[in-house]
Amino acid sequence: MVLIPAGEFGMGMDADQIPEPLQPEKQYLPDAKASWFENETPRHKVRLDAFYIDIYEVSNAQSKKFIKKTGFYTTLCWNTSNFGIGTHLILPQIILWLRAFGMML
Repeated sequence: MVLIPAGEFGMGMDADQIPEPLQPEKQYLPDAKASWFENETPRHKVRLDAFYIDIYEVSNAQSKKFIKKTGFYTTLCWNTSNFGIGTHLILPQIILWLRAFGMML
């Protein structure tokens, strides 16, 4: 794991920025609507305390396997019967979304 230092960042977007994420979305979902992004406004500052994050991606399939093997469970866990379709490798959705927009965690 790696320590992410405390700090501030700009979360969300201003209303005039909504067309930016909408365009790549329309490539895959032609019926995508600007209203889908309205809950991302307004852009605002968020301050986070320092925290640790894994340096390796863990797929939903890997998470499910770990939970089944160890019995690990917290109230933060998803319903373990709903880890996506099938048992193929599914990266957590946030990773896919960030990659679609050329960003990194």
